[in-house]
Amino acid sequence: MSMNPARTFGTALLGRYWHALWLYFLAPTLGMLVAAEIFLWVRGGVGQRCAKLHHANDKRCIFLPGHAAGRLQESHQT
Repeated sequence: MSMNPARTFGTALLGRYWHALWLYFLAPTLGMLVAAEIFLWVRGGVGQRCAKLHHANDKRCIFLPGHAAGRLQESHQT
C-alpha cells in the first residue's frame, strides 16, 4: 500500500491484484471536488477571480493581463 496512485498501480500491475485500486484514483478526485464545492458554499457561490492571494498592494496581477492592481482593488471592495 502507498499513498501514491502511480506506485500503487505499479504494484497492482505486477501482482495482478486489482481489488481496491479504484479507491486510489477515485478518492483524490472526489476530495478535490468536495473541497471546491465547500469553498464555493462558504463564499456564497462566488469563486476566485484570480489566483493572486493578495490584491491590496501596488503590484500588477500577472494572472489577469491588462488589469491594473488599482482596478482590481476597487472591484474587490464593492
